[in-house]
Amino acid sequence: MGQMDKKVFEKRVHDEDVGKDAEQALLDALALVPGMEARHATAEEDSGRQEIVKDLAIDVIGYFAGKPAFAVQLTTATDSLVLYKKKQELLDRPFIRLRNGDMGPNDTAIPRALVIIDATSARKYHADPHIEKYPQLQKQIEDGLILNMKYALMKTKNPKEQQLVNGLLTAFSEHRQSL
Repeated sequence: MGQMDKKVFEKRVHDEDVGKDAEQALLDALALVPGMEARHATAEEDSGRQEIVKDLAIDVIGYFAGKPAFAVQLTTATDSLVLYKKKQELLDRPFIRLRNGDMGPNDTAIPRALVIIDATSARKYHADPHIEKYPQLQKQIEDGLILNMKYALMKTKNPKEQQLVNGLLTAFSEHRQSL
């Protein structure tokens, strides 16, 4: 392996580790919101990682009141082109349907969110993984979710989607005030 290849490989491994730390921080932060649960995306839901599949670059699925409620793509990227592409995907399609059996054909589509977490914060979280010790990280996560939910609300005319998003906004906003 050449010197340049080794650096690229080491950066990719480092970025994946930071990404895992950021995912765990997101899961732990969501667990603190009343009525909220979350899980890692399945390989199928996150298949955007291996290949470009529209709408399938999801890292975390959020549940509210026991039902799928939102899908999160998480990033620690700082490259403006990478962030632009991720934001554009969200803008193009703010709602999705899960294909793993969690959603039936009559279930309401769920909003997508892009949450950007500072890599330094994710690394600090890894060193001491108690989300309650990181109110700024929690705020960063919830601010990102609230911003995305407001966008989704503006884009939908579907009353069921509006009701779902309004419920999420209320839950996130109320919890955000307690931080």
